[in-house]
Amino acid sequence: MRRRVIILSALLVLAVALVPASAAAAGALNGTVEASGGSLVVGVENGTEPFAGDKEAVNVTVAGTHVETTATEPSEGTYTYEVDADTLAATGSLATGGLSNATVEVRHESGANLTETVDLRYARFGSEPGAFTERGTLRVDFAVAVGLPDGTSVPVSVVAGDVTENATLPVQRDGEANASYLELERATLTALGLFEEPREVTVRARQGATAYVGNSATADVDGLARTAMRAERDVGGIALANPLFVADRTYVVEIRRAGSEERYLASVTANETDGWSELRVESTALLSVDKVDFAVERDGTELVSGTANVASRNETATRRGDGTAVDVGALAGDERSVRAVWVEGDAGVRRYGADLNASSGTLSLAGGQAIPTSATALLVEFENDESVYATFLQTGSEGGSGAAADGTGSGSGLLDALPGGPLLLGGIAAVALLVLVVILVGVRQSRSGPAGGSVGLPFVGGGSRPNTDKKAPPRETLTVTFDVVDEKAGGEYRGADRILARPIEEGPQRSTKGVNTTSDDRERKRIALSGAGEDDAHEFELGAWRFEVIENDQPVGGREYRLNPGADKEHISLSVPPHEMDVLVTGGVGNEPLGGAAVAVRSDVGTRSRQPTDPKGRAKFQIPRSASTVAVTADYEELPEIQTKVPVKQAVHDGVRLEIAPEMGSLEIETKVGARHWPGVDVDVTPISEEAKAYTDAGAVTTDEDGRRRVTDLPAGEYELVAKPRMEDVETTGGVATATVEGDRTTDATLSIEMSFSLSGEQRERIAELRDEIDDLTAASNRDVAVPHYYGTVLESVLGMVEELESNPERAVEDRLRPGRVVDALLRATGEGVDVVEGAMSERRNIKLFRACESMAPVEESWGGDTDLDAFFERVEEGDKNQRRVLRNRLRETDELLDRKWSEVGEIGPARKVHDRVVDQAQRSGNVDDELAVVAQAYVSICLLDAVESLFDHEALRDRLNSGGY
Repeated sequence: MRRRVIILSALLVLAVALVPASAAAAGALNGTVEASGGSLVVGVENGTEPFAGDKEAVNVTVAGTHVETTATEPSEGTYTYEVDADTLAATGSLATGGLSNATVEVRHESGANLTETVDLRYARFGSEPGAFTERGTLRVDFAVAVGLPDGTSVPVSVVAGDVTENATLPVQRDGEANASYLELERATLTALGLFEEPREVTVRARQGATAYVGNSATADVDGLARTAMRAERDVGGIALANPLFVADRTYVVEIRRAGSEERYLASVTANETDGWSELRVESTALLSVDKVDFAVERDGTELVSGTANVASRNETATRRGDGTAVDVGALAGDERSVRAVWVEGDAGVRRYGADLNASSGTLSLAGGQAIPTSATALLVEFENDESVYATFLQTGSEGGSGAAADGTGSGSGLLDALPGGPLLLGGIAAVALLVLVVILVGVRQSRSGPAGGSVGLPFVGGGSRPNTDKKAPPRETLTVTFDVVDEKAGGEYRGADRILARPIEEGPQRSTKGVNTTSDDRERKRIALSGAGEDDAHEFELGAWRFEVIENDQPVGGREYRLNPGADKEHISLSVPPHEMDVLVTGGVGNEPLGGAAVAVRSDVGTRSRQPTDPKGRAKFQIPRSASTVAVTADYEELPEIQTKVPVKQAVHDGVRLEIAPEMGSLEIETKVGARHWPGVDVDVTPISEEAKAYTDAGAVTTDEDGRRRVTDLPAGEYELVAKPRMEDVETTGGVATATVEGDRTTDATLSIEMSFSLSGEQRERIAELRDEIDDLTAASNRDVAVPHYYGTVLESVLGMVEELESNPERAVEDRLRPGRVVDALLRATGEGVDVVEGAMSERRNIKLFRACESMAPVEESWGGDTDLDAFFERVEEGDKNQRRVLRNRLRETDELLDRKWSEVGEIGPARKVHDRVVDQAQRSGNVDDELAVVAQAYVSICLLDAVESLFDHEALRDRLNSGGY
């Protein structure tokens, strides 16, 4: 027992002795934790034990989740542990959890640790992003997404051509595909014009807003739309659905049976359905096709074209021996009523009435009619608008063609039997032509026998020889036809003028008739080409020829070809090579050549090519000779994308130079005097920051009639704005401001203008004289002066309005008038008004009245009207002719009023005489050609007429008119 105690005691002492060593090992690691380009980078200093040299003993966790790291050998005493974005995205929930403030713990197995928080959000688009959704939106997938849960807002710029739209899009998650993506709404696609002209669209991080989006994505909307095309068989014909179609817009649709010349051409309005819009092609003649070639245009521009398989329910049918019924087993159990059956055979497509026995799956034509023995397919049309297309497994020998029960079975096939048939342009002719060709080919093959050769097809740079009749006599000439093909674009080339055929020098040849011939016997030929690039057949001597395509008197393509005996005809395809175009991309602060810029070229015939520029900023492209214009786009690092569209001839001759400018914004300038916007002000715009100076020079703009001016496409940076108003008679102080223009934004800048105006000494003196003259109207001591004083208040009010111009000169300047000239006109009119009142009040009859009223209690009545600058300038804007007319009308109205007042008061002389004097003055001003003077005189005269009419409303003045006694 004692021995056991001793052993336990010894172990306890040993354990206590080891505690300090373990405690010394645990502690803090020295290092750094950073996010770089989507990767997590941890640096740990290689310090003292136990870490030294033990790089495998480190564990890294992100948000509590262990991540696999790649460790490197120490550099300057530091081990580096890196976790790339792909690893983070594939680890646990890091792809969908929020990592804007992620906790990263670095722990050594000894217990020493380092803990930091870091922003680990990162996203990178895939190399081939983009797909249309069923809602018609454009989905752009991330190849990698870390720390971006659903709903995370991502500010991006969306660029198509020279149009840029900013949008803030939520991150969305596709659980089945295990992918995160952004979705461009249709409103954004509309603003970019992609529903008018489908082209490439680029999504990239908005500058300065989304550092965690590591690249840009470019999606070819044109190609995606072609891939997304959907065609479905419908009761009325074919329904084409595509995300580029917009509901209620009208399109021109062309549909052909694949490989056929029969075509349907019509104008169709798109209908909204299931997120996409569809074009319903109403022609039952198209119900039996399985594949169609299509082209859709809007406003003369092709929107989408290609070939589409037609989706529908397809079945097989068996025709019974008597021809009166068809077994379609798949229809058994379908409780549906048949509306009609369309039968396709040698005679075309015809409509019949029919009944369906749902229990047996038997279909019978109405009235016991027989299905034609030539029938190859039928379409069953049900009352619920569904349809089933069936092809025959076998046909019997019995039964006739039958007439339709409803009277529509007769006719000549598609055009007569089907709704919309007349729109199937050229269908019958094409079928007839096809039958004729088949017959001719059959006859030809029967002549050549089983050993006959194959029929070649023309191709670029090749030729074809049809089979020849081996019994025909040998020939010395051949009939040759030509076509010219664009090597780059494919298809026919229509730009050439002619083909020049030159014989090639060679030794004597033995002809088919045993005659020696040389190239001298074969003269050169000039073959004119029509505008369509086609040509009639031409006879050529046998032998070797050089055929050259001539355009603008220059050879642009050609080939050598030997015409040998043994054939009746030859078809020779000639090709023209593409143009070569040089592109130079410059940019940056010094507008230097940009190596590595991404350049894309798209021709108007549909070809596309893309390549980077070399270190000198140059790239070469081949342009189809058929093209007339090319669109060239360049993109470089953080600089905005730039695009230009140029004629091919110019591009080939001069090359294309693209200067990638910096971020561009807009400046909204407004000029104000007080709270009022002021028009017609010159504003100097001068760049003052280095980035702005590098791309633009000082310039001047003028504000419009609303006192505003928007300057667009202004390089980002800081600018000084100086207003320089141009005004006579007015002293101004132009406003000065600075504005910072930011990319893809509009910056507002307000310039306040101070304005002042002072009456001249002569004008002040004239005002004083007029006031003295007004006072003289009431200076008489032997008669009553109430009425003269009353008229004097009218003229005093006009003088007050004149003085108001000193504090409100902008009202005159706004109408492009010098305030001093306005003052002179009003003072002259006021002086004339004084003459009118003074003359009227001095009439003998009025003086007798005023003397009779001298004993009445004195009063000082004032005119109740008011003068107003705005009202006066409104009359100025209406013009002198208008004001002459207004004055004439007012004189007539006042005259009629005075005639009525004769019976109401004892005396109207103080009113009638002022009216008559105004009439005289108006007549004298008839020859005045100073528009402003005429308006001012009319204004003062109308104020006096207003005083004449309101004279009778003042009781004290009315008493004087009724006093009599003279």
